Order: sequence, then structure tokens, then C-alpha cells
Amino acid sequence: MKIGVLGGSFDPPHKGHLKIAAAAEKELGLDLVLFVPCSSHKLKGHKPVASGFHRANMTALAISGKKNWLIDTVELEKGGYSFTADTLRYLRGKYPKSGLYFIMGADSYRDLPRWKDPAEIRMLAKLAVFPRSGAKIEKAGREDTIMRTKEVHISSDGIRITIASGKDPSRLLSKSVWEYIQKQSVYS
Repeated sequence: MKIGVLGGSFDPPHKGHLKIAAAAEKELGLDLVLFVPCSSHKLKGHKPVASGFHRANMTALAISGKKNWLIDTVELEKGGYSFTADTLRYLRGKYPKSGLYFIMGADSYRDLPRWKDPAEIRMLAKLAVFPRSGAKIEKAGREDTIMRTKEVHISSDGIRITIASGKDPSRLLSKSVWEYIQKQSVYS
């Protein structure tokens, strides 16, 4: 089985995340896509705005209806800083006979040497890199896939700014996620 792993804050999960997952699923021939909300990114220097509870709920709503897209809350359950190597090690144990593909943006790919255990990340999973604005990929590793999908020009930060300014971000979110944000006053 081929499993794609898409990690992130999902603060909130948006249509760009879904587009990336769908492109990876198709281009890599994935059997399963796992969405893994982080607890906290060490390199980003700030915690997600919404609680892990809300981010997990919103992610579950965003991917509902896709039978081979699942949420794995391992990083939220662990708490503290989330490290990709630890998560991939966990997933390797959970799915020992599967090939793992870690789906990441070109900006993260460029910063991979700064991550915890980048060599182990490469041993545990193949990297699938999607384009990101302002991040050019000069050279990819032999086992890495540069995805042919178009750049996604949506960011969770931008959506939160839109919400804070009183504007409607609904075109960037699935209907169920936008309804949840409004009902739960997640970013108010």
C-alpha cells in the first residue's frame, strides 16, 4: 500500500490542502492519504491559533466523504513539539508493509536540513514536494518527487486575517469547515 502523509497546522484546513492531497493521490497513485495535524511547530516559532481539538474537528470535516483520506491525531495526542521523524517512525510501525510518501511544500523542502533527523525522514519516507510561492527547488534528491500540480495560493494565515477583518473566506474553505468556524467562534 502507498500512503501519503500530509502534516501541518491545519489552522484552518482549506481547499489548498485538499487540492494538494488530491494531486498527490493521483500523481503518486496513493492508496491512502493521512492528514496529521501538528501539536506545535518548533521552526515556526509560534503555536497554532485554534486548539488541537478544533483543528482535528475541522480537518475531519474537510476530508469527510473521501473514503481513503483519514486523520491521524498522533501529534496532537503526544503534545509538545511535533517532529516529522518521530511521526514517520510511528507510522512505519503502524503500517510496516506500506510505502510512505511525505507530502511537503517547496519552502519546507528547502528548510529540511534544519529539521530534526532529516536523514531519518528520507529513510522512512519518499518526499513528494509541491510548488510554493517564493520557494524554488534547485535540486531534488534522487528519490524525491517534484509534483506537477500548480501552486496553491491559499494560506491558513491569510484566512485567519480575512476572518479577523470581518470578510468572508468561505470560497477558500469547505462549507462544513466554514460553518464549524462560525458556529464554534474558532477565530473570533
